[in-house]
Amino acid sequence: RITHEIRNWANIRDQFRDACILGNGASICFSGAFDYKSLLAAARHQGFLKDAEHKVFTHLGTQDFELVLRMLWNAQHINAALAIGDGPVRDAYARVQAALIETVRAVHPDHSSVEPKLIDAAAFLSRFRTVVSLNYDLTVY
Repeated sequence: RITHEIRNWANIRDQFRDACILGNGASICFSGAFDYKSLLAAARHQGFLKDAEHKVFTHLGTQDFELVLRMLWNAQHINAALAIGDGPVRDAYARVQAALIETVRAVHPDHSSVEPKLIDAAAFLSRFRTVVSLNYDLTVY
């Protein structure tokens, strides 16, 4: 059995200076509009998703755009391997991808609303030689 100790960042931060990888949690710190539930609700409210895509999210029991995109991408490749037409799957992938992009654009906070948090974020991130952001939004940049 493997166990992992969760350590307090304050006690180990001096050991980490090379790189920092930022995921969606970093964006959520700036705006709750970036959490999966809020993004999906905004996409639905804005009409960026069609009924077919709603069904995929519901069927998978998720609000995670990335999971839905990965599953649709996998389905395209499985369909190709089985010589099954993938038009509806390919179209759903394109619509979910576009919906995510348009939703992030629609909910992205303006600079003035996140400016107070930027100073703390910059101070934290300046500790690292390399910062990699895996996020769709531009807040960190």
